[in-house]
Amino acid sequence: MNAKINNRGQSAALIATMMIPILMALVLVCDAGLVFQARRWTQSVADLSALSGGQQLNATRFDEDNQVKLRLAAQAAQDTCRVHNELNAGLAPTVTCVATEDVNARTVTVSASTTVNTYLLQLFLGAGNSSLIVTSTADAEFVFGIEDEMDQ
Repeated sequence: MNAKINNRGQSAALIATMMIPILMALVLVCDAGLVFQARRWTQSVADLSALSGGQQLNATRFDEDNQVKLRLAAQAAQDTCRVHNELNAGLAPTVTCVATEDVNARTVTVSASTTVNTYLLQLFLGAGNSSLIVTSTADAEFVFGIEDEMDQ
């Protein structure tokens, strides 16, 4: 009954087996943080570009020349995205914006996207291409003002 049980080294084995799930969780958290940061960044660029296009839409009344005004609004959104990329070169991911106009709905839709490289996931899993494309959208719509409603 006086047999001594040697428990030495049991914690080392437990720690060694738990290191793999802990490292996988760390990789997931770091890469997910990069993806969520890029998502917030692209959404802010899309919102800013749509706001710029919306200001162009609301600058003048809608009349027979709706297509031209929507095209100008889409161009203003594209220009805002381009200037944003120039000002933040090297500090933030480059965002690609596509502004489309819909004459019937009187809207300009801005779609902003960027590519996120998941470095840790690539190293840990040995994946060949571990980049993700993050996309955000924003709309700007012409809304009738009081003067426009009174004219109709």
